[in-house]
Amino acid sequence: FQVRSSLRIIAVCLLGDERSAVMGNAMPWGMISEQKRAIQRSQKKRHDTFEQIKSCVHSDDKNVMELRAAIIGRSFEQLRDALQQEELIAVEVHEAYMWNALQVQDRLNCLNEVIVESFEWAREMDEKWRGKKEKPPLYGVPFSVKPNFYMKGYDCNLGLGKYVDSPMKYECTFVTHLRYLGGVPFVITTVPQALLSFVCSSSVYGTTANPHDITRGPGGSSGGEGALTAAGGTPFGIGYDLLGSLRIPANMCGLTTHKPTEA
Repeated sequence: FQVRSSLRIIAVCLLGDERSAVMGNAMPWGMISEQKRAIQRSQKKRHDTFEQIKSCVHSDDKNVMELRAAIIGRSFEQLRDALQQEELIAVEVHEAYMWNALQVQDRLNCLNEVIVESFEWAREMDEKWRGKKEKPPLYGVPFSVKPNFYMKGYDCNLGLGKYVDSPMKYECTFVTHLRYLGGVPFVITTVPQALLSFVCSSSVYGTTANPHDITRGPGGSSGGEGALTAAGGTPFGIGYDLLGSLRIPANMCGLTTHKPTEA
């Protein structure tokens, strides 16, 4: 039986039957083709969105670029304090980090998507809290999001072609909590396919590089978070750790990660 089964699989592949043997089961070629087309559509949309946002945040103004460099050069604590004291506003910080994250993306391929609504969220933060003494603790601080902390209207496909073009209908409660505290989620980062590798790579988004050596990887599964954070592309990012998904990228990218308890 095993020999006949193996020969049948080989014959299917060689003779071009309308089936593909995957783990001994038949899968229609049309299903595979549709997944490939979905990935191609996703990649084009991703590229076009990146280019559009780059044009939005592009500036030749020397003063603007100097301000962005000063913002990105601050530590998390310095950035938070400057926002609380209104030395900076949320829109300025958001645009600085969006600009820098896209520069990092060109070098490392660490972003799945840009959260386009984040521009409006930053403006709303300034409208609501500017001029008020008591602000939420994360007022105006941008943060990056690992894709399984899903965002409404964005894919949570984990690098799997079968889940491309399936935007989530609601937002992860942890993201909602951070937004309540004043944070602004602005980009979604890369992960290995199905979160099951130390190599941050998938057929949907490609391979992410390590900011310290682009011939090496940043680890996984929070590889995009590790690469973007280590390269200065986000003040902080969120992920989760079960078997090292934060600890491994932190180690490989030279970062510290913190896993808080419930208490």
